[in-house]
Amino acid sequence: MKPKLFVILGLIALPIVATVAMSSHQAIPAKTDIVNVNITKTDIGKYLGDRALCLKVKAKLAANSLTNISTSCRKGQVTLSGIVATWQKRSQAAALAKEVDGVKSVINKIIIVKPKQVPVKVIVPSPVKPAQ
Repeated sequence: MKPKLFVILGLIALPIVATVAMSSHQAIPAKTDIVNVNITKTDIGKYLGDRALCLKVKAKLAANSLTNISTSCRKGQVTLSGIVATWQKRSQAAALAKEVDGVKSVINKIIIVKPKQVPVKVIVPSPVKPAQ
């Protein structure tokens, strides 16, 4: 019976304590400054154009099995980043990106990391000795 009484008293006292505690705090005045943002259709078109350009470059790279490469585009400038195994793949990625319509320049930040070769241990059986 006593635990129920404590729960009931707690439920009654909680709103009272919260009201008293909150009355000592002052509200933060809201800023009334209105920021004028001018977004035009050309801005949206440029953004969508950059996204479309990145998708075209990404598709061209994927068609040539270069899938570990990320692209970012801004105003026709394409930045390539990622990891490939050979210098030829790095050069190929840049050349493919330059072939896409709308690409003005390519920044190649692709890193070459050669895959680790796992040493193979060859076990050669010892020759069988003839029975005597």
